[in-house]
Amino acid sequence: MKTLNMSDWRRVFQEQMQVAKPNDVWSLKMDQQLDFNHLGPGWVQVLQEHAHARFTCSQCYHSWSSHRVVILFHMYWERYERRGWAWMRVFRQQCHECSSEKHEEPQFTETDVASAIHRLILDIRDNCYGEYVDRSELSEVVWDTEHDGHIHQECEACQMGLHRKQRGKPENAVHHGRPQGAMQYGNPQPPACVVCAAFIVRILTAQLPAFLDEANCLDPFLSGFKPCCENETALIIYAGRRTEGI
Repeated sequence: MKTLNMSDWRRVFQEQMQVAKPNDVWSLKMDQQLDFNHLGPGWVQVLQEHAHARFTCSQCYHSWSSHRVVILFHMYWERYERRGWAWMRVFRQQCHECSSEKHEEPQFTETDVASAIHRLILDIRDNCYGEYVDRSELSEVVWDTEHDGHIHQECEACQMGLHRKQRGKPENAVHHGRPQGAMQYGNPQPPACVVCAAFIVRILTAQLPAFLDEANCLDPFLSGFKPCCENETALIIYAGRRTEGI
């Protein structure tokens, strides 16, 4: 099994981004010091909690697979320069077969990386470009921890309280599958086209009629609608959190 390094992550990212946004320039960087909820102005954070990878203990050479590998992404989009940056941090796991306290690095295959990058690009389209993204096909399967090799006590993300099961209902990140919780932005006074006190879903004007038809049943959450001054985008402003189906 070939495991991929950071240059492979960048290659897959560029291949998929060229399809999604061929006229824009994006870069991907690994930063193992990336801090959850510590964002610079204008940066957006998302947390993938169910990536797949394998681990090998450097002491006893025990190997295990996990479908609960956590990856943290911070993203920034400079729309005037048509440039974007994505920083990532992968969280490690400890071996439960020996006494080693070392956190081992996850080993990703091409399929693992392609899946994680695909979800990242959906997040970029959603949070940075304001596109309506259908995530129904990405609904996560919650794996039985007794069978997927995941033990909370041995997981670096769980030890830091980042895994959803450890921290309770997510409040500061996008959880993949059907959208839950709220996005976290680093700018305390963001521009009109970025989420502020209310929750904002941005969609293209061409998609507005169908979106409004779907939202009719959610009138209690609908606090206002206004056209945006940029890129012929429409804003639907919700007073509450994002609701199932939106």
